[in-house]
Amino acid sequence: YKYSNNFISFIKKSPIDTTILKIKLQEYYKNHYEHIDIHKINIEPRSYITSLPNEFTVDIKSKNYLKKDGILSIKTRDQKRIFFNYKIKAHVNIYLSRKKIKKKEELSVINSMKKSIILDNFKAKPIQDIKNSSLEAKHHISKDKILTIRDVQALSLVRKGSSVNINFFRDNINISFTAEALDDGKLGQIIRVQKTNGKKLKVKVTGKNKAEII
Repeated sequence: YKYSNNFISFIKKSPIDTTILKIKLQEYYKNHYEHIDIHKINIEPRSYITSLPNEFTVDIKSKNYLKKDGILSIKTRDQKRIFFNYKIKAHVNIYLSRKKIKKKEELSVINSMKKSIILDNFKAKPIQDIKNSSLEAKHHISKDKILTIRDVQALSLVRKGSSVNINFFRDNINISFTAEALDDGKLGQIIRVQKTNGKKLKVKVTGKNKAEII
């Protein structure tokens, strides 16, 4: 209940224990961030209640992890919903571009750095880890930008025009030769290559400038 005038405001808080909701919220954020240090969680019902139901399920919106605050709800056995406002204070690890990164440039410690920042509001999920030969820029990225899943894609292990080592296995016979890649290719993708005699083949990318005949 709330009463206000020009001078003072009174708020009656619900006498409930929100520990179980805090635990669920903590689990939710930890499932979305590999490295998150949660300092404080505050949860308040949006309307006055005297107690939580004995049985209920917790519902948190799919993209709430991008924000430091939001709304969660609980659903009782009789399908009644009770809504809560929450705020979370935490630090998360992100990757920041050290310099301008060109489109299709591989992400590494040379052009990006890990940093711990206060969780605020993100437009997209920040990249949690940069492993060697795993990610490349999807478009040009400016300096000092937080890298998100919108900015990256799986690294192309084969580039169009590059020389590719091709392996062919059959009946305990292993044949290897080189060919020119006619397409870019990520791990497991099927691309076309051209042999020195002009013959074109379809192969599956197995590694950095490596493929096998399918």
